[in-house]
Amino acid sequence: MIYESPFTVYCDAPEHILGQPGADFLNNMPTVWDDTRVLGGYPGEYIIIAKRSGKDWYVGAMTNDSERTIQLKMDFLPPGKYTLSSWADVLSSPQSLTRSKRGVSASSVTNIHLDTAGGWAAKIIAND
Repeated sequence: MIYESPFTVYCDAPEHILGQPGADFLNNMPTVWDDTRVLGGYPGEYIIIAKRSGKDWYVGAMTNDSERTIQLKMDFLPPGKYTLSSWADVLSSPQSLTRSKRGVSASSVTNIHLDTAGGWAAKIIAND
């Protein structure tokens, strides 16, 4: 989500990705985007970016060696109701991810907790 590349490249052996936590997110992530928005950050500290493909939004966040909580304002979404599914690193258990799912709208604000050197990714889909 964060890095700009039309090619999705994984620098690891397939058995370390396929069937592992988070593979479901990676399997369905587009490689081209209709819209990209930088939602916050500071060089060398953290970044949060939203990208749209069709009606679906994908959001990625990552931090440096500082644990932090970032407020994500959903005001980039068009009016309507959405479901946000997220995946986050767990510092104490590198082979694990924290997953959550919740309803959001353009007026929602979500707090994203990032563990030290951690990341967070989400897919936001419209509830048609």
